[in-house]
Amino acid sequence: MKSMCARSLFWLLVLTLSACAAVEPEFTSDAGQEAPATEATVSALTTTSVLTAAENRMLLSLGSENGWDLYVTPGVPGANEAIKALIVSMPGVGIPSAAIARISTDAWKTSKDIAGTTVKIEGRKAFRFLLGGHAAGKQLQMAFRLTFSGTDIWLSAQDKNYKVDIKADAALKWAGDVATVQDGLTRQIPGDVAYRFHPLTVRVDTWPETPKVDAVLHYTTNDFQKLTSVPMTLDAVKVGATGDHSRWIATLPATALATGAKLVFWVEAKTASSSAFASLDGKNYTATLATPPAVSFAKVGKYSFSKQSGWSFESTLDNPFVSIPSSYMPPSMPAVELYVAGVTDRADAGNIALGGFVRVEVWSPFFSGSLVDGRWMDWRLGFQEQKGSNWRMSWPVRSHGAPFSPPNGVIHIVNGMPYAPAGDYPYKFRITSDNGQTWQWLGTGALPWGGDNRTLTWTNQEYPPQLTVAGTPTWGKTLLNVASVHKIELVNTTNDTLAMSSIALNNPNGVFAVKVVGCTALSPCTKTLKPGARLTMNVTFKPKVKGLATAAVTLQLQATTSPYLKGPYTVGFEGTGY
Repeated sequence: MKSMCARSLFWLLVLTLSACAAVEPEFTSDAGQEAPATEATVSALTTTSVLTAAENRMLLSLGSENGWDLYVTPGVPGANEAIKALIVSMPGVGIPSAAIARISTDAWKTSKDIAGTTVKIEGRKAFRFLLGGHAAGKQLQMAFRLTFSGTDIWLSAQDKNYKVDIKADAALKWAGDVATVQDGLTRQIPGDVAYRFHPLTVRVDTWPETPKVDAVLHYTTNDFQKLTSVPMTLDAVKVGATGDHSRWIATLPATALATGAKLVFWVEAKTASSSAFASLDGKNYTATLATPPAVSFAKVGKYSFSKQSGWSFESTLDNPFVSIPSSYMPPSMPAVELYVAGVTDRADAGNIALGGFVRVEVWSPFFSGSLVDGRWMDWRLGFQEQKGSNWRMSWPVRSHGAPFSPPNGVIHIVNGMPYAPAGDYPYKFRITSDNGQTWQWLGTGALPWGGDNRTLTWTNQEYPPQLTVAGTPTWGKTLLNVASVHKIELVNTTNDTLAMSSIALNNPNGVFAVKVVGCTALSPCTKTLKPGARLTMNVTFKPKVKGLATAAVTLQLQATTSPYLKGPYTVGFEGTGY
């Protein structure tokens, strides 16, 4: 009985101070047309009826451009084999009214436009294109035009166009270059053990590139009492030492390695008339199944920031920890330093941490956004640095560049934004190296239970929205008792709708008058300003005595979705009487 495994993608991510998403890191690989598009999109494609199971197995990412992921299936098409393309929007991308694929198989001597059909994938906008079949030896080039309110945007691989080679059928001659990884930890099999409770992803290359390949991973963990076969999916083309390999991947779930003493696997790749095996000349790939190494050392510390020296680590963290808004981060950032033999002391620490073989999490009701009886939840720390044989993992309680940014990891929503009420929250750190089977705890004490909870004192700070002033709020020399009127506009240049609850004039000299267009008086006067909207005021200056006079209007504003953008905004006026 064959079981379909979940598809894993591998790509290189930049490590930042923010926490890492739980994705697989990529194998060290050669150049080629690989699959860098988002894993969430691929997962959505494989669980919808947009493509068949066979089309999903042969799905190849063409990359990402201008907020869109692009795919083609099959990634290695044969003569006259029907080809489909998909473009899928990332979250927050505008919705086009139409999309076409422009294709050519003769280097653009001629071309054809094919309209896309809208399909729904995880609530995103997506278009599917039926590109037909083409003769072997041709290269299909394509670009995609998106129309937004009469404006066209092209997805064309930065004007190089997306390309797929149409292949003639050929006999498979070789399969090999097997590589394996467990949650970011590379395994050399045979040689290395395979760890229980962690999924194992197997990668293999085949040659030559030919259409209609069926690659299957066969494995057993009970000395062939049960043999399981897992279909492999196309991961990349034009790779390998000679640049003409196809690359395939399959993942054995953690449950597959939970029992038994030994893992044995091999790969069979076949077409209708040929086959190739990656099996160590029939000996198969074999690894002992072992318990993952445990965390043997951990301590709580903190990172502090200064403009002179940047971030620096200290081995202690005050309890309670106070998160105070600043222009960078809180004055200190909680961190955990830990050691796991054979894991944290490796040179590829960043990839392993990103893959999640060892996870460090904050466990707190802070993330459910409740001070009283809040649900305790987890949030994963990001990899900060390797120090000797140890890792340091950090918790950026506020996003970098914030004080006004939402708190990381909080799912409590106020007016459409994550929000945690100010107050004291208990928390502990917890660490696992066996994919959550067991946890060790760090609070005010040592492993494994960690003593008492630590305390985070969380503060919120409101920041008034900044408007743009259009018009001239200053008057030159103005004759006494002569009225001069200026049109002043306050433009909402934020991305949020602003609700104005009041407007007041501070007019100590009594020489300015303000009338808001649309209001009969300043009190009461309320307005709703959508992004780009303008509040128009006619401001009159009529000096009574010689010299400088000043005044100001203050607006009370609240962003409709951000609880952090709230407060007064003031614009001043000045004029000189003579």
